Amino acid sequence: MGLGSSTVIWLFAIALVLQSCFFTVSAKKIYIVRMKHHQMPTSYSSQSDWYADHLQSLTSATPDSLLYTYEAAYHGFAVALDAEEAESLRQSDSVLGVYEDTLYNLHTTRTPQFLGIERELGLWAGHSPQELNQASQDVIVGVLDTGVWPESKSFEDARMPEVPSRWRGNCEVADDFDPKINCNKKLIGARFFSRGYNMASGGKELQSPRDKDGHGTHTASTAVGSNVANANPFRLRKWNCPGNGHPRPGGDL
Repeated sequence: MGLGSSTVIWLFAIALVLQSCFFTVSAKKIYIVRMKHHQMPTSYSSQSDWYADHLQSLTSATPDSLLYTYEAAYHGFAVALDAEEAESLRQSDSVLGVYEDTLYNLHTTRTPQFLGIERELGLWAGHSPQELNQASQDVIVGVLDTGVWPESKSFEDARMPEVPSRWRGNCEVADDFDPKINCNKKLIGARFFSRGYNMASGGKELQSPRDKDGHGTHTASTAVGSNVANANPFRLRKWNCPGNGHPRPGGDL
């Protein structure tokens, strides 16, 4: 009987340890860290090496903790940390700020009405044909959303000019996304950034630029989609579907 009680106590203790470990792992969150890049010592060959060195001083940070690095709009990185490690980074003289990443829900399903662009010409209403022609030339629009469904007629490239020479982006390869087939003179780039979202949501996001939700395709086609006649979502009704941000097929996505 005593041995049985001892076994139960040991099992209970092991269960508590495992529960504690699980709680520690689950407490990690994604943080965006902005750096004072001009303070990077010359001994580092790249900013990525500098960022990795900062993370080595943290107790549980590993190379996999560093999700993305940023060098265009600002300098910094995205990283998985617990609250104590995030606070430790905030105290560094070379860190501008540490911000917890946040998942946001959709705010509206009636985007054109919400933006006041439900009319045929959308944002361009009231402008002359000459102004429209000038404004719609050589435009590249970037959309950060759930992805894109490239087979949509909104992204056909009929009558589109060549891809602007200043374009430096690319289309990424995925199991269900072939740049040679899915990108064209209309849809000139498509990439996916899912590491942070997968960590926050439990790994549910598709590793592809392809849109499995529909919101990204809706948003992109609203902004710069080509005109589509007899649009028939869910076979409920038909209407002509103009790209509200762009009255004719001249903008690249």
